[in-house]
Amino acid sequence: KCVTRQGIALTVRAVIAFKVGNDTESIVNAGQRFLSDQDQMAVLTGRIFAGHLRSIIGSMTVEEIVTERQKLATEVLETSKTEMAKIGLIVDSLQIQSIDDGNTGYIEAMSAPHKAAIQQQAQVAQAQATQASVEAQQEAARNQAEYQRQTAVVQA
Repeated sequence: KCVTRQGIALTVRAVIAFKVGNDTESIVNAGQRFLSDQDQMAVLTGRIFAGHLRSIIGSMTVEEIVTERQKLATEVLETSKTEMAKIGLIVDSLQIQSIDDGNTGYIEAMSAPHKAAIQQQAQVAQAQATQASVEAQQEAARNQAEYQRQTAVVQA
């Protein structure tokens, strides 16, 4: 659960892939921190990233969050890198899975102008296709009438 700069509550789901660093210092730090309880590694890492995610989302608008997911993920990775190194972990990747506004309709309302523009383009394209079809039918009817007129003249 996060709140944006605009005060809009969002639920953001993210997945992180992490591991213990290859260097001796990372192995020692991770060992000291997690050796007695390895399950704590995922919990602590999740809390660190959730905190950074909430903080960064708090400085962004919904529009920025939705349209710039990669920027959001990169910022979270960068801000947490030092903290993760202190506990001996390296993050391979962070992916934002979903962003949900909890049925407030904000994200859907954001897309409404884009949907309307696409629907307008589709209606214009349909009207143009219909017009071209009608014109082709009229041309065919004119050609048939002209053929019949010419045939009648020849027979007369």
